[in-house]
Amino acid sequence: MNRRSQRDRVRRRRVLLVSAVVGVLILATGAYLLRQRSIAQAMAARRVAGLQAFERGDYPDALNQLGPYLRDHDDDVEALYPYARARLEVPKAKGEHISEAITVLRHVHSLAPDHEDAGPLLLQLYSLTEQNSEILALADQVLRQSPEDRLALRSKAVALSRLDRHEDALEVIEQYVELDAAELQMHMLALETQRKLNHSSEQIIAYARELHEEHADDPRFKLVVAHAYRLTQDADAAIEWLRAAAQDDLPEADQLMQEGYASLLASWLDDAGRPSEAVAFLEQVIRPEHVLTLHLELISRLWEHEQWKKIADRAAVYDPADKQAPIDLLAMVADACYRLNERETAESFTKGLEARSYQDPAEDWAAWLRARYSDASSAASLVQICQHAVADRPGSPYWLYLLGDAQLQMGEQYLALDAWRRASEARPAWANPAMRSAQVLAQLGQRREALLAIRRAAQ
Repeated sequence: MNRRSQRDRVRRRRVLLVSAVVGVLILATGAYLLRQRSIAQAMAARRVAGLQAFERGDYPDALNQLGPYLRDHDDDVEALYPYARARLEVPKAKGEHISEAITVLRHVHSLAPDHEDAGPLLLQLYSLTEQNSEILALADQVLRQSPEDRLALRSKAVALSRLDRHEDALEVIEQYVELDAAELQMHMLALETQRKLNHSSEQIIAYARELHEEHADDPRFKLVVAHAYRLTQDADAAIEWLRAAAQDDLPEADQLMQEGYASLLASWLDDAGRPSEAVAFLEQVIRPEHVLTLHLELISRLWEHEQWKKIADRAAVYDPADKQAPIDLLAMVADACYRLNERETAESFTKGLEARSYQDPAEDWAAWLRARYSDASSAASLVQICQHAVADRPGSPYWLYLLGDAQLQMGEQYLALDAWRRASEARPAWANPAMRSAQVLAQLGQRREALLAIRRAAQ
């Protein structure tokens, strides 16, 4: 009897223990499922919030919301593509935002090869970063489906030219111009490719002049002729055609084409040693309604020439709070207004830059403006800010120039000279770095080097 009672007690204890364990497991499972449901709801909310942020142009918030969501949902194409686009809009040092966007777009393309926007954007980024093998692979894939795809043909022609496959490049160019005979870039590339294939100067000029005659009403084709003379080393004829083109208004075309035309003409006038004519041309053609990247072409040149009043007079055209405005444009307007003691306007543009502190270039410019125009301005802080900016953008002539100025204030003449030398190399048409070098070299008693610097500035 006692044994049976003891066995019953053991059995009841076991049942109770098993029941307790099962109960704990049920509770734990319920808690886990509840937590997973809560996490899923939170992630779904992040997705919605991220897409909404992208639609309203708040790209930093789009990245913050979509990033955690995509870590566990990396097959959601409808979220991946906006994330890649937002990534491009928030620059990082040394172009890391571009490489990150490329990685995401590759994934999108692998998941959805027929995605309407991912492939074209990926092609453009490959071209920007000169990933020529990747361009050819993607362009050929597109052309198998759409043999007349213009972006794919254009990208392929440029990649082939970079790889020195000039005969293949010329063949693709000819396919392209059959589809669009008015595409300026491809005609320019055709001239350059002909030159590399050792076509005679007469053949190259004849090709360009024939195009100009066929498009006599389109001022852009004066640039084609100018380019032919540039390639054949006839500088006087090239300048003559550039000046003729500069007398015309911008061609009737979309904004992107107008921007490309104006930028190209101005840069060639710079290269021809006519920077003042480049400024005059841009002042003549740019209107308030033109895209801001075209305005930057003018503002940056006015800043180089220290035309502070002309810059300040244009300040009302720009919205300091516009998060799509070029950062250098806002910074140069702020700088000009500070120099003219128009502090209220200058402050509004500086605050606009500070509101974009998630972008390294904006943060650097805002810090420099605050340090430069504060009552407690110090050369040491300016050097530190400029060094940080140069580390992020080593090829920027403007930051190199400002770094030289700050180093000179510190008494570091030779460091300043080195910074200005690099600024001149990055922007040969800008005379100021060479002129500043000449002044310092003269003070150091290095007359010969000073004269050479003056000669570089004059050229």
